Amino acid sequence: QEKGIVGKDGERVNVGESPSLLLLIYIGEIEMNLAIISGRLGQDPVVRETSNGTLVCNLSIALDNDYTSREGVRIEKEPTWVDIVVWGPQGEACAKFLKKGREITVEGSLETNKWEKEGKKFSKTRVKARSVQFHGSMTSYEHQDQEAPAKESSPKKKAA
Repeated sequence: QEKGIVGKDGERVNVGESPSLLLLIYIGEIEMNLAIISGRLGQDPVVRETSNGTLVCNLSIALDNDYTSREGVRIEKEPTWVDIVVWGPQGEACAKFLKKGREITVEGSLETNKWEKEGKKFSKTRVKARSVQFHGSMTSYEHQDQEAPAKESSPKKKAA
């Protein structure tokens, strides 16, 4: 029996052997925006404060796209990078305890920000985290320099 999830139109969506999962679930007439993603941080957290003093932490995680073919051959593919935004005290905890390479699982919703710059339109979809789980122990991170997380030096016109 094939692994997978039956999509909105009845087609099978293969989730394969990947440890990461990203879903937009359709149930009858109700659409649910739910993202559950597990991967490793590709860089240290980037933290900034909004103009009203709210802390926001931006993360980028790599999702493994490797899979095993029907013939049993392991196929290595480039990872998919997903941007995560974590607000408030939870974002502060991410900034304090996470470092590049740490594995996390994020549960949240997809959001798309749109902007225009020099007459060109841009958009970016990311996950707005509701919860972030840290995996592994801190021991490998305890011996690293305890520098403050990367902080943007000047407030740029960036969507949070």
